[in-house]
Amino acid sequence: MKNDFENKIDLYLKSVKSSGKGIGFKNNPSRTHDGLYLAGEPFDYTVFTHKGCFCFDAKMTEKESWPFLRKDIKQGTNLYKIESLNDNNTCFFLIYFTKYRNYYYLPIKTFIKIYDSGRKNIKVQDCLSVKLEELLL
Repeated sequence: MKNDFENKIDLYLKSVKSSGKGIGFKNNPSRTHDGLYLAGEPFDYTVFTHKGCFCFDAKMTEKESWPFLRKDIKQGTNLYKIESLNDNNTCFFLIYFTKYRNYYYLPIKTFIKIYDSGRKNIKVQDCLSVKLEELLL
């Protein structure tokens, strides 16, 4: 079931497409032909614009920091691999901190650096505040 955060991202992707500035989609988990779940998606979203390819995973937290789980580390690793393939690929986590009612951009290289340091969470100070409407264009 989608939350308001995901619904806003979906609306934004529709506006990117309808404006002719790009195309984006939500990645889906792997399933058999009859719907049996096989594996999760490598990350949530892929968007192509004149600026390049953007891949990101959307997270939402009610806490002051986002505590990442094993699946988040796997998603971060996938995003890092995608960004490393091409200079035009930009990969990140898009985090909505409900306490601040704002979207935050966390570059994948920053996530990897924090993870490699041994920390298990992302603080709002680690991120850049962004407006969803301006993020990819």
